[in-house]
Amino acid sequence: MTEDFVTSSPQHSQSWQQAILDSADFVIVSTDINGLIQTLNAGALKQFGYSPEEIIDRVTPIIFHDPEEVEQRAQVLSHELGHAIEPGMETLIVKARMGMVDENIWTLIRKDHSRFPVRLSVTALRNDLGHLTGFLGIGKDITAQQAAEASLVESEARFSAAFQNAPIGMALVSPSGQCLRVNHALAHLLGYPQTKLMDLILTEMIHPKDRSIEETNRLRLVAREIGNYCLELRCLHQQGHEVWVLMNVSLVNGQEVYPPYCIVQVQDITRRKQAEAQLQRLNANLEQLVEERTRQLKEAIETTEIANQAKSRFIANMSHEFRTPLNGIMGFSQLLLQDRRITSDQQSNLNVILRSGEHLLSLVNEVITLSKIEAGMLAYESKDVNLHHLCEGVEDLLSLQANSKDIQFQIHIAPDVPQYVRTDAKKLRQILINLLGNALKFTKRGSVVCQVQWRPSAPERSAHELHFIIQDTGPGIPGHLLPQLFEPFAQDPLNRETFGGIGLGLTICQRFIHLMKGDISIESVEGQGTTVSFYIQVESGEPVLEPAISETTVEGLAENTPSYRVLVVEDYPDNREILLMMLEVVGFEVKEAVNGQEAVDLNRTWQPHLIWMDLQLPVLNGLEATQLIKSQNPNPPVIIAITAQALESDEVKALKAGCDDYLRKPYQAAQVFEKMAQHLDITYRYKTSNSSHTSADPISLSADELANMPPSWIQLLYDAAIMLDEDMLDLLLRDIPDDQHSLKSSLEYLMATYQYDVIMEKAQAILR
Repeated sequence: MTEDFVTSSPQHSQSWQQAILDSADFVIVSTDINGLIQTLNAGALKQFGYSPEEIIDRVTPIIFHDPEEVEQRAQVLSHELGHAIEPGMETLIVKARMGMVDENIWTLIRKDHSRFPVRLSVTALRNDLGHLTGFLGIGKDITAQQAAEASLVESEARFSAAFQNAPIGMALVSPSGQCLRVNHALAHLLGYPQTKLMDLILTEMIHPKDRSIEETNRLRLVAREIGNYCLELRCLHQQGHEVWVLMNVSLVNGQEVYPPYCIVQVQDITRRKQAEAQLQRLNANLEQLVEERTRQLKEAIETTEIANQAKSRFIANMSHEFRTPLNGIMGFSQLLLQDRRITSDQQSNLNVILRSGEHLLSLVNEVITLSKIEAGMLAYESKDVNLHHLCEGVEDLLSLQANSKDIQFQIHIAPDVPQYVRTDAKKLRQILINLLGNALKFTKRGSVVCQVQWRPSAPERSAHELHFIIQDTGPGIPGHLLPQLFEPFAQDPLNRETFGGIGLGLTICQRFIHLMKGDISIESVEGQGTTVSFYIQVESGEPVLEPAISETTVEGLAENTPSYRVLVVEDYPDNREILLMMLEVVGFEVKEAVNGQEAVDLNRTWQPHLIWMDLQLPVLNGLEATQLIKSQNPNPPVIIAITAQALESDEVKALKAGCDDYLRKPYQAAQVFEKMAQHLDITYRYKTSNSSHTSADPISLSADELANMPPSWIQLLYDAAIMLDEDMLDLLLRDIPDDQHSLKSSLEYLMATYQYDVIMEKAQAILR
């Protein structure tokens, strides 16, 4: 068969060769010695879009080339070969004519003027005698190759940018720990220049006492025994001090010529570790203080009269002596509970500490009302609610603000409005606070009145409707602004300069109302006042016990929330640190001042949006600093007073001095964030845990039922309550006869809610 092939006719051989050329994925062009095209394969004809008749023996390959590119190539060749090369066909074939390798990247032009890149190799064609007969050009379309290379370069650039600009420390290390690459954040965290940090191995960055556990886990990772590992350990700063970090390491399998390597992520947790240590110290101090006060109380209760006097002194003094350490305990506990990296055991222990702080606070203040920020999710949570109590709570919350401006303020509930309805109480409360707060904010004199009306279901209305009409005597709203009121960030520039805010309050209210199957409208006459009307659909409700505390925890600022600058003015270091960390964790930009004068100076240079102002300050007290800041700035920040006093007169003084609001110590994180949201239109992200608190509605302790018990038993009950002796109280409850179930339930409730003072008062009244 081979012999047949060799001896086949020239015509057959030529056809066979042409078939091979036509099937090749190349552009193949041959010319004569003068450059006229003699042959093209099918690939060339397809790429260029010409017919053979237009090309063969008619033109040179120069028609496929960019003239500017040819001219640039001619200049390069002239320099390379040492003599002038004229732009044209000679540029394409001069090196091939001289027997030199000539391979270059060219941009070729099709008949339709579109272009494509080609790697072109040109060689000389010679006959059997070695005489030059023409030239052959073979080109490969490299469009896809160039796109792949560009994509690879772009991918590497994106990775490099993400790696270098990551907010946490990152490193690529070999399985043995040798640094292959480190980013700026890691170098900054450990205090090294990046080039010097590259000279260290991973083990050398870690504290000697923590190296073995990291090395052990890395060996297991390389051996594929684990997928990744995450450790809390200490690294060494260049200056020698320890840096607590959370280190997460995973293995990347190498491909082709690249060996496997590890991606190391390092996050600074030093502040959390410091907070844990501070929390332990504060807890120890508080326990010691409680023991000391308890000892003093035991010595003072030799007689009933002495006991009552000691109790009064104890409660009066606790407000001042316990608020600062309690603020530290509860503040650091809440900060640590927001950390997603804590274990379930740690979370449980922190919850115990936090609840203990809350219980001690209930003994100091007799009644603790913790207002926490409502859930920020747009889910409708329908529950039975005491509507009258809800409205009364809102009225109480805003009444001091109204009184400080001498404004008549009232929420009037129509007689036919049922006490219990089924709706989303959290969202309804937030709507009322926002709308009534706006009315009070803009009204300088006159009144703000809210009418609550009931529209029962009817043939034309399938559900019950609850209507709210809020009327104020404020300045009114210009007509051209009314259509824009519910648009996000829509706000009158004059009002923005005067009152601040970013214009999200009405938008959120409208969305909540729509979610509750209602609607809202606003009517206003400029110079006379504004009327806001809205309704929601509700169902008939049943009497229920309402939870005392919302277990909603702020986790961070919602997406697209603008950056806010917050100044914390507090002379006590622990309280200042708690508030700073609380705000920084959520995402606020924070600075601190330790006296009133520093606050005035920082306000002038830094211009915060909101100031937390302690009233008891050195150099310049909080009231004086507030007056200066409000008088010196045409667009002053929101100022919220922080007070450890229990007297309302102090809070009225703060409002009259220019403070926009106030908060009593010790405060909960939820109270802090709720106050800020009321004044800055902030939206938060939340995480929610199951409530473990007992309902706040008191279960009445009947004096008649208690009087049925023996006097000696009542005396023991009184003694156990005043001594806070839970074990003795449990034993006494066992003595209650089975037919006195109501008495037992009432005492169990009062014990569970730490209302020992109620037990003492009831028992004392009977003993007298």
